[in-house]
Amino acid sequence: MKLHYGIFTMAAVCAFAAGGARADLIFDNGAPNTDSPRAISSIYTLADDFSMGTDSTVTNVGFYYYNGAGSTTDVSYAIYSDDGGAPGTVLASGDAQNFSGTDTGQQEYAGEDVFLGTFDLATSFNATANTTYWLALSNGSYFTFWATTDANGTYGAQGSSGGGFGGLGTQQAFYLDGTASSISTPEPASLLLFGAGLIGLGGMRRKKGVR
Repeated sequence: MKLHYGIFTMAAVCAFAAGGARADLIFDNGAPNTDSPRAISSIYTLADDFSMGTDSTVTNVGFYYYNGAGSTTDVSYAIYSDDGGAPGTVLASGDAQNFSGTDTGQQEYAGEDVFLGTFDLATSFNATANTTYWLALSNGSYFTFWATTDANGTYGAQGSSGGGFGGLGTQQAFYLDGTASSISTPEPASLLLFGAGLIGLGGMRRKKGVR
C-alpha cells in the first residue's frame, strides 16, 4: 500500500509542477509600414534588436521585404550579442534554410508589393530571457529591401558595409518563431489530482505513525 500511495503522490506532484513549452511566435518586432525600406545585399548587412521575456529557442525567421523581382533565395543571417545598443559578437550565423517568399498584397511607399520571407535557421538558437540580441540579414543575389515598421521603443536598426555598425533611425519588420519556456497554469483537474495525492501522502504518514 505504501508503494501505491507513493506512486500516486509522485504522479500528482509531477502533474502540478511540470513546466510547459510551445512552438509558436516568440517575438514580433512589428508589421510592415509604408515608409522607405532599408537595403540588404552581399555588401550591406542590416541588423535589428530583439529580446524575449523567457528563455527561448529560435528556429525560424519571418521578415518583410521587396526587391522588384518578387523573390529572393540567397539570404544569410547572423545573430549578435548586444554591445551597448549595437551588434557585438557573432553568436550564430548561416544561410537561410527552406526560404519561402509570399506576396502579402500590401504595397510600400513606391507601389512595390511587400513580400513575407520565411526561413529556418541552420541551427536553432537558444536565447536567454531578458537579454538583447541582434538579428542581421544580408542577401547575396542582389539588393533586397527590408521593410520598416513603426517605432516600438527598442534600439532600432543598424547597418554595416563591412566595418562597424551604425544607427539608421528605423525599425525593421520581422518576427521570430520557436519554443518559449513557460510554467503552465494548473488546470482544475490537475489541482484535483494534486490534492488527492496530498491526501494519499497524509494517509500513508498516519498509517506509518500507528505502527
